Amino acid sequence: KMVYASGPVVISLISLILAIVFSYMLTGRGLAKLFILWSFLHGFTSFLGALLVGSLFGRGMGYAIIWSYVSDTSKVIYSIISLTALLMLGIFTSRSFLVSANSYYQKLEKRYQRYFIWAQVIVPFFVGNIAIQAVMAPHFNLYNTTVALCLGIVLLPVALGYRFAHDLYFEDEPVRVRLRPILIIASLLFIIGYRVVFGLGIPIG
Repeated sequence: KMVYASGPVVISLISLILAIVFSYMLTGRGLAKLFILWSFLHGFTSFLGALLVGSLFGRGMGYAIIWSYVSDTSKVIYSIISLTALLMLGIFTSRSFLVSANSYYQKLEKRYQRYFIWAQVIVPFFVGNIAIQAVMAPHFNLYNTTVALCLGIVLLPVALGYRFAHDLYFEDEPVRVRLRPILIIASLLFIIGYRVVFGLGIPIG
């Protein structure tokens, strides 16, 4: 139980801390706020998605559920709770993505919100998952991929919620958007390091 449940539980606690930090940065500007937003969404999805997929297919965290000797009815309840929690997470964070436009614009009119959500949420979701699979190639883990795709459940209310939002007006200070090569280089080095280290493996014992 500890082996298969400890990872999702620990990352959910870390995500809770990041969510609290984000609540203080909501109206601020910059990439750090957006990074923390995506981080705690991925973290909660790792826990709730593992609970959902594990309850349905008996993999990953599902082994901990099986070895807890819960009934099939309880597994269905776990699935419903995790699915509902994923949707609620998306509902509560949908406005946060719209407010993140203050890092780029002085205002976000309703007619442009659709394009902003596509650029800020939907495209990064698909491109990010493709990039993750490319990093993991040639290996393919169906369980991990399915859990990662559960983030789509969270983003579904975000992709639809903008229809009910109003025009957003931010601070009148001019916003300067610029490319940051250092962050791009650091990200690439991290991905390469991740691929090399875990490709070779970390010996234990």
